[in-house]
Amino acid sequence: MKQARFLCATFQDLKFNDTLNYSQSSVKELGEMLKIQKLTYTQNKIGTVPRFRNELMYLKEYNKRDCVISKTFIEEFQKAINLLGGELKLTIASCGMDLFRRKYIPCTIYKEKFRCKEFIFSAYYGGRCEAFKRGKLPNKSHNEKGDNKYYYYYDFNSLYPSVMINKYPKPSSASQLKNSNGNINYRVIENYEGVSDVLIYCPYMKYPILPVSTRFKLLFPYGLIRGRYTHIELRYAIENGYILKKVYETVYYTKTFYPFKEYVEDLYKKRMEYKKSGNEVMQQVCKLLMNSLYGKFGSKTITDFTYMDLKNINYTDEELYGAQPINHDRNGIPRNAYKEEHKECEQAYVIPIFPAYVTSYGRIKLHKALVQLNAIYCDTDSIITETKIEESKELGELKLEATITTGYIIRPKMYAYKDINKKEYVTKIKGVNKANFKKMEDVLNDKSIEQIRFLKTKEAMRGNRKPNQIITQFKHVSVEDDKRKWKKKFNKNEFQDSQPIEFNGGKHK
Repeated sequence: MKQARFLCATFQDLKFNDTLNYSQSSVKELGEMLKIQKLTYTQNKIGTVPRFRNELMYLKEYNKRDCVISKTFIEEFQKAINLLGGELKLTIASCGMDLFRRKYIPCTIYKEKFRCKEFIFSAYYGGRCEAFKRGKLPNKSHNEKGDNKYYYYYDFNSLYPSVMINKYPKPSSASQLKNSNGNINYRVIENYEGVSDVLIYCPYMKYPILPVSTRFKLLFPYGLIRGRYTHIELRYAIENGYILKKVYETVYYTKTFYPFKEYVEDLYKKRMEYKKSGNEVMQQVCKLLMNSLYGKFGSKTITDFTYMDLKNINYTDEELYGAQPINHDRNGIPRNAYKEEHKECEQAYVIPIFPAYVTSYGRIKLHKALVQLNAIYCDTDSIITETKIEESKELGELKLEATITTGYIIRPKMYAYKDINKKEYVTKIKGVNKANFKKMEDVLNDKSIEQIRFLKTKEAMRGNRKPNQIITQFKHVSVEDDKRKWKKKFNKNEFQDSQPIEFNGGKHK
């Protein structure tokens, strides 16, 4: 399992893989890519028992069409992977790793000679997502010159692949320094790549650079912070005003190399060629392979999930140890149980210094754009700004995704805007499926959102219900944001500015 979703499942002699392992596209989107139209079926009919024969027959055809789309997609996907020189594996990341090892690996890569995996993993942070201003976007239909003026949504062309062509530490050249007093020679950070545990001070700035990982979110504070960071990100922070106080531990590498340069450049070239020729499947496969490879090096845990039929199968005490009983009968005796086992991934490809550096390079590139464009919002590889720049289709450059006339920014991954080229609002509400502007209006008016969704497997099991059963629920979505400091509560009619949160030695001040 991966979080709440099955990656693969076995039942007797059958093995099931999920198409979401390869592409996050819906069946409808896969059908559009393959030019196979998905049949329509009203939302309130899905999940209900057909009342008439014609409904049953149509539902069968509806399901068959979905199966045809999924089957055709995976066949075409496998052909594409084979054509590029790889084999179909369990996930897109596994496919990328297989292709990389078959065709593009520049040399034999050996891991660090000493155990430092957990230390390096602690410097592996995710993407940056922040709202720097919030509320209703002020009307800027005309500026002082009388010209049209809008807001602009920019997106990086393959951000992570674009930084994978950079140099990376060579794992086999690693060394380690420790000092509980923090008196390690700072020049190690200046002269070598690696990861260091530091105490560092950030003066007040609108867009701080170094992240701090809390229990539920990633913050970018100013003040005195303690954390583990890659040397490329530490050097960039110091160049922009950070003051290094202490260095407690360092893993540094005396050699560097370019492990992913050929892989990215070749796949990006192929993607552009396939895009130009109209081969949507091949260009999508190239894109997915480029974006997914780096994360495979950061695989941390594997989850095995076992579903047990207690009524018909006799399990040993060892097999039942740690299992959660579910689906009790009238006498309170469980009919079934499930068990989860979390295992540390010990595969040879787990080399966390690679994904730690990929995401560091990505955040640095994003930060430079934040400062240049005076951003009012950002996500991992995108920015909303009032500044218009010349866009580019080159790898790693910014392209214009939307010209915004009006809209709302509320908090990270929660916004709605009107694109000058589209009739409907583009709406994003984290945790809400099929978000639209009507739901956004409910959020802005402090109303609960009604949504229809499928029950996930474990959630259904715990409630003695059927997986994938459709339920209707009402969800209240908060408009308050705790990733930045706001002077007052959210007001949908105001456009409010924010400040970064202040830290003092690793704690909120």
